[in-house]
Amino acid sequence: MTLGFSRLGRLIILIVLSHGELQAQQFMLPPPSRQVNKLAFSVFDREPTDEQRFMVWASGHGTSLSYDGHRFRDYDANKTERYRLFHPHSRSPIWITRQQSGKPRQLLYANPVAQRITPLPDTSQLVRQYLRAQGVDELYLGRHGKLWLRLSDQRLLKVDPRTHTVEQVLRPGAFYVLEEAPDGSLWFSTSTGLSVLDPKTGQRREYAYDPAKTAHIGGGIVITAIRVRDNGDVLLGMINEIQILTPRTGRIRKISLPLPTAASQLWTNTFVPDRYGNDYFSVGLMVCRITPQGQLERIDFAHPAEKIIAVYIAPTQDGTSDQLWVRVVSNRLDRYELKRLRPNPSFNLLDVIVNGTRLIENEEVQEKRYQRDSTGQPTIRIQEGDFVQLRFTPFADSRRSIFRYKLEGFSPQWTTYNDWVGVATYQPGAGTYHFLLDWETPTGWQKKPASLRIEVQPIIWKTVWFRVAVLTIIAGVVYWLMRNMYRRRQLRQELARREFEAATLRRMDEIKSQFFANITHEFRTPLTIILNATEQLADEWPTSGRATDRLGAIRYNSHQLLRLINETLDLAKLDAGKLDRHERLGEPIAFIRQVVNQFEGLAQQKHIQLTWNGSPDAELYLFDQDKLETIVYNLLSNAVKFTPSGGCVGVACLVTNAPGLVIRVSDTGIGIPDRELEQIFDRFHQVDSSSTRAYSGTGIGLALVKELTTWLGGEVRVESSVGKGSLFTVTIPLCRYGSTEPVVQADQADLTHVFDSPQKHEPPKTPVLATNGIAWQNDNRPLMLVVEDNAELRQYVVDSLAGSYRTLVAENGRLGLEKAQEQIPDLIISDVMMPEMDGYALVERLKADVCTSHIPILLLTAKSSFESRMKGLEVGADDYMGKPFNVAELALRVKNCLRTRTNWQRWLTSQRAYGEVSSEERSLLEKEDQFLSRLRQAILIHLEDQTLDVDWLAAQANLSRTQLNRKLNALTGMSPNRFIHRVRLEQAANL
Repeated sequence: MTLGFSRLGRLIILIVLSHGELQAQQFMLPPPSRQVNKLAFSVFDREPTDEQRFMVWASGHGTSLSYDGHRFRDYDANKTERYRLFHPHSRSPIWITRQQSGKPRQLLYANPVAQRITPLPDTSQLVRQYLRAQGVDELYLGRHGKLWLRLSDQRLLKVDPRTHTVEQVLRPGAFYVLEEAPDGSLWFSTSTGLSVLDPKTGQRREYAYDPAKTAHIGGGIVITAIRVRDNGDVLLGMINEIQILTPRTGRIRKISLPLPTAASQLWTNTFVPDRYGNDYFSVGLMVCRITPQGQLERIDFAHPAEKIIAVYIAPTQDGTSDQLWVRVVSNRLDRYELKRLRPNPSFNLLDVIVNGTRLIENEEVQEKRYQRDSTGQPTIRIQEGDFVQLRFTPFADSRRSIFRYKLEGFSPQWTTYNDWVGVATYQPGAGTYHFLLDWETPTGWQKKPASLRIEVQPIIWKTVWFRVAVLTIIAGVVYWLMRNMYRRRQLRQELARREFEAATLRRMDEIKSQFFANITHEFRTPLTIILNATEQLADEWPTSGRATDRLGAIRYNSHQLLRLINETLDLAKLDAGKLDRHERLGEPIAFIRQVVNQFEGLAQQKHIQLTWNGSPDAELYLFDQDKLETIVYNLLSNAVKFTPSGGCVGVACLVTNAPGLVIRVSDTGIGIPDRELEQIFDRFHQVDSSSTRAYSGTGIGLALVKELTTWLGGEVRVESSVGKGSLFTVTIPLCRYGSTEPVVQADQADLTHVFDSPQKHEPPKTPVLATNGIAWQNDNRPLMLVVEDNAELRQYVVDSLAGSYRTLVAENGRLGLEKAQEQIPDLIISDVMMPEMDGYALVERLKADVCTSHIPILLLTAKSSFESRMKGLEVGADDYMGKPFNVAELALRVKNCLRTRTNWQRWLTSQRAYGEVSSEERSLLEKEDQFLSRLRQAILIHLEDQTLDVDWLAAQANLSRTQLNRKLNALTGMSPNRFIHRVRLEQAANL
């Protein structure tokens, strides 16, 4: 039966009358509970996931897929094959259609036994009678797992998917969309309208319309989707609208979809039901649903806007799930929980255009300038100066109504509309605005208008952070300029200061050089007189052996002092650049041999073997004899000084063919650590600079060797190993007489040959100074110990006091301590700076020992500052003398120290009070008095013991017999026997 125009008029009236009854609403879903970015699946999975089911369902509703032989994926445009999948029932296989370019569509199925996609067998009824002659045009899913297969000749076959048998053949003619109703009737669309066919009776009914007055898409398609509800109502998806047909009454209700633009075409190809009777569909950016009451509701999402491709609700055994799957244009799959759906204020934002760019249906990228937060509040973010145009309506569907709007913060005035949709255009300044939308109801305007938040970001140069950054940069530039100016001024001041300091230092160096030159000249004058007077005394007056030794000591030390003065003067001249070269004609090896001979006596005295390797050259050379003597003398002096007794010092000299002079001085001394080798030629540097160093010196000898060698155009090298010795090699260029050809490098082969054949040099016998032991034995004179590391000074003190005292000598503090504890001298004279143990430590050890605590100690040293004297007296020294000293003063101080000990004897033996004794001596007297009191008490306890003797008393004092005798004699003037006898007599007198 065909509906005429009169009936269409009545239907339009019904539509208009029923339109006002719809109550459109909006709902919002929170962010998705799951997102899937890449979809690839196999049709042979035993338990397909919801994502795989969605892909199968979407493929059956028009979405093509690609197949790589193992897995199905999103369609690849580079592939020549398109696949669509159909799964009518969980117990049936998945049916597959394959479309190849230029070929009819094929029908396949997934064979779970063979695990592959298999064509239907040729012997089956479906292939034998129908598919062999006709290709598959389209495949539809019916209810209860049935398949409807449309052939190319428009015949419609009902196929059992399990047996592959054809149950019915229909000839409905050309159609586009097919839907099976619950009662088994078939609803399908044609180019002229909507038709329904009863498969059992073949009866057909049509709902016609005028194609010229009805919107349609390409190919004459007007109806894009059909959904027959359980109550019999038919949902029809059409261009820009949804129609609801009630077949029992013939009533049609039309819901117009709100259009983003006047030229928009919105349509859907499927309706997806849920368990509550709602039917979901997607159009563009919107997801909507038709309620069981026939109302249109819009679903918004709390995430950035993106065009929607399809929606899906997975079926379950008891119906459908509560999970809505949404596929967007970027091929991402989002899952939403329908149980979390909540109402949202009605504000159907249809389109947003910013500077001509649409944000709502942006199909290229995910649009982040328009999105909703978790509460459903929509927000638009634009830049200052942008033009923004809003297209909106208060309802989910399209209806004419009265509404008003305003942009709060931009204009306080409301703008009222009476139309289907509203359009507003603004160019707001930087800030935050609220677009308010209100509509009229029978009771008046809404109490709480719907709102849209618009955030306008300021232009970059108007932002706070930009201003802060600019101010920071300006401040930084100003700071940098000021700092740069300040640093430049500082640099100029520093440069001026350094120039001034450099000029001052140069002036000071000149003054020092002049001072050294003047003072050394002044030193030379008295030294010259001393040396000449010494020579005259030795020649004119017959002297004894001791006087001869003293004159020799004067002569030796005067020459030593003159040498030090000359070296200091040479250093000053080098600094000032005024050192002159005085070359004389001679034979350098013979000259060096003479310098070596000067050390024969010192080497013999220290029991050191001195070897010489070198043969005189017949040729004569020009060389500076003074500088060469200084170099060799300092090298030999160091070698002998740092070589212990029994060691060896070797000197080798060779003139090479170049010609050049090579000098090697080796020793078997203590060696130099590797870390000190780089500094060994620095001025005033000493490997051991402590007060207990074993060897004295000024630290300028090697520095002078280095500087003189360099000044002469040569070089000096050192090789050393700790504990094995050192080797110094000096290379100095020479000039033959009548030639100016110098040489810089020596012939190493010749020099090695010289070292391989050493010539032992036996020094002549010379008197040796006494350095240890007892100089005289005279029991009636006090015993004195001299502790001094300088042999000449030690011998000089011994010789000066030998007439009045017995003497002992020690070379360092450790030996001095041992001899003091062994011999118990009456007085000790000690230096402060000594190897192994200095004078301060020696005094502390002696004063702490009961057997030596009574011995007076006189410190004799060059450290004569106030602090040094105070430290020496604090550790317990009885007197302190600085160097240089006067022998008569020394003898007088020694005599006073011994007189003080004699007074001690009177006080200790008479047991008088200490009132007449100074406070410094009182503590010493109390300590010695305690010692004597302890001995007296021990004697009194054993007074009746007849075996009481000296050995018993020494054991009580923890001393040896000799130590006890020396200590008692020093404290009381009595021997141990006399002390015992006196104690007994005093006890008898008291009784």
